[in-house]
Amino acid sequence: MRDATGNRLDVFDASGSTFQEIIHKLWERCGDRVKGRAVKEDGVWSMEPATEAKWAKVMQFKIKRHLVDSTETDHLWNQWLLSTRAGQALVYDYGLRVGKAQDLEEVALECVNCPLTNYEDLHNEWEIFGKHLHGHQRNLNSRKRIIEGLLRDLAPPTADEVIDPLHRMDNLGDTEHQE
Repeated sequence: MRDATGNRLDVFDASGSTFQEIIHKLWERCGDRVKGRAVKEDGVWSMEPATEAKWAKVMQFKIKRHLVDSTETDHLWNQWLLSTRAGQALVYDYGLRVGKAQDLEEVALECVNCPLTNYEDLHNEWEIFGKHLHGHQRNLNSRKRIIEGLLRDLAPPTADEVIDPLHRMDNLGDTEHQE
């Protein structure tokens, strides 16, 4: 198998009694490398998150220089597996949906343009959030100055005006330590 950079991945056994078992083993081994699926809706390309069920429908196998149609039914797949006894299969990222080089170029551009747009939107939101934080900080500093000014203007009470509550309290007996 090769990843998106063209580097060969480790060879591993993905045998099974049905094609679905083989796909499941491939997904367990390589699912974290699958980034998504190129989808074009209303003339806009986007990446759809990858799941095992969706990946099994769009991946491509190549056996001995021949692409294998991955849209076959399970029964036909199982018949094909029994007839070929293939030793090595290559799995391609984009699947059968991106058939022309022009589509691949559009997908590549959209894969960059969409995150750039998302970055710009997020950057604008953070700028607005930062302005809200600065406004909140100014309000808090203003309140602090007002309270400090009020406290400076207030004269502390004289010693005669301060009433010590300790003299007025009744002393209760110690009932916890009595036997």
